[in-house]
Amino acid sequence: MILLANDRNKLTSDFVALGRQLADFGRDERSQRAITDAVAGNGWFTAESITSAVTAIREQMLREEPLRQWLARYPEVKSPKNVGIIMAGQNSFSTVRIIL
Repeated sequence: MILLANDRNKLTSDFVALGRQLADFGRDERSQRAITDAVAGNGWFTAESITSAVTAIREQMLREEPLRQWLARYPEVKSPKNVGIIMAGQNSFSTVRIIL
C-alpha cells in the first residue's frame, strides 16, 4: 500500500471517525438489525461473536496511533494510480477487516 502524505492524514482521521461511530454498535436499531440478519444468514455467526469482532476492530485497528504506526511503514507515493478492488463476501465486516 502506498499513500500520499495528505491521504495518510485523511485516511487516518476517516478510520478513527469510523471507530467512534462503531462505539455504539449493537445498541441501536440499525446495528441490531444487521446482527440479526448476519446470524440468520450464516450459522457460524452469533450476536456475541459479531459484537466482539466489531469491538476488537474498533479498539485494535481504528485508533489513531496504531493507524499512524501502520501507515508509516509504507513509502510516500510519487505518482498516484487508481486501483479497483473487487472482493467477495456476504459479510461487510469481514471485508473491512481484510482491507485493513
